[in-house]
Amino acid sequence: MTGHGGASAPKTLQAVLVPASRPEAFLDLSSELIVAEISAEAQQLYGVERAGVLGKPLADVLLNDLGRIDWQQHFQAVSAGQQFEQIMLHRSLTGLRVWVHARLELQPGGARLSVRPASGRAVLEQLPGGLTGALGRMLALGGVGLWMDDRISDEFDWSPLARALHDLPLDAELSPALLFGQIHPDDRARAAADIQRGIAEKVPFDSVLRIKHGESAYRHLHVFGGSTYDSAGLTLLSLGGVRDVSEELALRRRVAELENQLRAAQRGDVVGRLAGGIAHDFNNILTGILGCCEMLKDKLPEGEGQRDLQQIRAATLRAADLTRQLLAFGRRQALQRRPVAPEVVLRDVLGLLRRTLPENVKIHMDPGQCRGRVLVDVTQLHQVLTNLVVNAAQAMPEGGRIEISAAQVPAPESEPDLPRSAEYIRFAVEDSGPGIPAELQARVFEPFFTTKPVGQGSGLGLSVVQGIVEQHQGRIQLGTGALGGARFEVYLPATEQVPEQPSELPLPSPQGSSASLRVMLVEDEKMVRELTKRILVGAGFQVTEMVDAEQALTRIQNEAFDVLLTDVVLHEMSGPEMVRRLRESGVHVPVVYMSGYPADFVESRVQLGESDLLVHKPFTADTLISALRQQAARRSS
Repeated sequence: MTGHGGASAPKTLQAVLVPASRPEAFLDLSSELIVAEISAEAQQLYGVERAGVLGKPLADVLLNDLGRIDWQQHFQAVSAGQQFEQIMLHRSLTGLRVWVHARLELQPGGARLSVRPASGRAVLEQLPGGLTGALGRMLALGGVGLWMDDRISDEFDWSPLARALHDLPLDAELSPALLFGQIHPDDRARAAADIQRGIAEKVPFDSVLRIKHGESAYRHLHVFGGSTYDSAGLTLLSLGGVRDVSEELALRRRVAELENQLRAAQRGDVVGRLAGGIAHDFNNILTGILGCCEMLKDKLPEGEGQRDLQQIRAATLRAADLTRQLLAFGRRQALQRRPVAPEVVLRDVLGLLRRTLPENVKIHMDPGQCRGRVLVDVTQLHQVLTNLVVNAAQAMPEGGRIEISAAQVPAPESEPDLPRSAEYIRFAVEDSGPGIPAELQARVFEPFFTTKPVGQGSGLGLSVVQGIVEQHQGRIQLGTGALGGARFEVYLPATEQVPEQPSELPLPSPQGSSASLRVMLVEDEKMVRELTKRILVGAGFQVTEMVDAEQALTRIQNEAFDVLLTDVVLHEMSGPEMVRRLRESGVHVPVVYMSGYPADFVESRVQLGESDLLVHKPFTADTLISALRQQAARRSS
């Protein structure tokens, strides 16, 4: 095709590719290249009539998009013995554009121009980049680069995208050595083996390789293709594609991580459900053991008996603490929230820890400038911060520095699911220890994962911390602090709510005589009921015990009681239902609920009134007596 024939066409004219199966058309020309005859096929091909072209110069009949074609030059070349046969774009007098395969030959008295419609593939081969370029442009829309290797001549025809993905300039002269040099050294042997196997077994090549990107980086490319062969099995041409799968692989890794986290969460949920299911019965048993310890405390003489009793009591309290940890891990521990200033929390924790931390560990507190408070169960928040500080101290057996601070900040960018409009109180605990290795950081919150020696840690500590924080609609993060060691950040929602009492600390338990206080005790677990009654009678209360809520309801409606102490779950009628019916009948006796069930179970059944209290089993005698006296004091006031 000549330079004229390769020119681009105006967008207003439509190109027509006529099926190549049609008979060959021709125009007979005089020696002056005047049209002497035009075949019917040529008339149809160009959309002209015979009378309209006969006697006209060929240069006026067949043009291209740029104007006239130099037919005289082509005629002179043929007259000199050269062959003229090429793909051309012709535009007829009617403006119809046709790609044709044209052949100009001499004949007596002039020449004949034979034409037939050109195929789309033949046309593409005439355009810049040819068929490979066209395919490359189309595949590039899908992010696929095209490569073609001539296995006989070792010539390479790679699309611009294929070169870019291999980090090669467009003008680079491709060679096997250059291409293999872009592959990561650890992947080259595998790539060569896959290519050789594909050729030997005549199977497609399909592999993911690390290809150099920039000075030192690599990206993952999916390279695929196959070869064609002659009748003797000789490789002729290899053709294929390449696409960047780095983000896809990263997404797969992230999905795998999320699946692992989901499985861990499911395992954790099983543990939480198991803990919640056994908590009621287990806590009733522990309540009985603690009750017996309380009863024996004043009866055994000093000596071995008292020491054994203290060991039993300590073991029981430890079992109760383990139950609470499991419930916190399962997000089922009860919350008793109240607004508290961050500075007060840090001061309380610091007061508790100064006496327990090793002397070679220095702790510094920075309360920050926090306008708001946190609405939390203060005891549990103490547990969170204490756990983090103790872990930091244990990480520095040779001594070091711990900083504990608070600040009011926006929602962290790393937690996109948190409301952007809310503000948070960030409690931070960081140390100057060795830090946590990167390969372990993703596992520190897993239940039962610990780096401590056997017998020195359950592995529940940080998972319990995470459970408590998330139960408060917060987040906990692990990073590296300015001191060089681990830095844990706890984000809890800030609130402008003020405490009901002027003091940030809970009111002290009312003290005084209980002799005049009448208590209705409703508990269907015999051991717990009997021990609870003995504790209360020993403290001076007048106790009426009931197994059945219906009978207790009738008794309270006909007699005066100062406090109702009832279990949440009873056989025939629940404690909350009994209280509801009492209040509907006009009886408003103060209530203290008892329960060994986890928080989510209790909260779904108990709507605590403003003056109601909930005591979780196992409880000590002091806790129970304090709650009853507090309720009695409220009634009298």
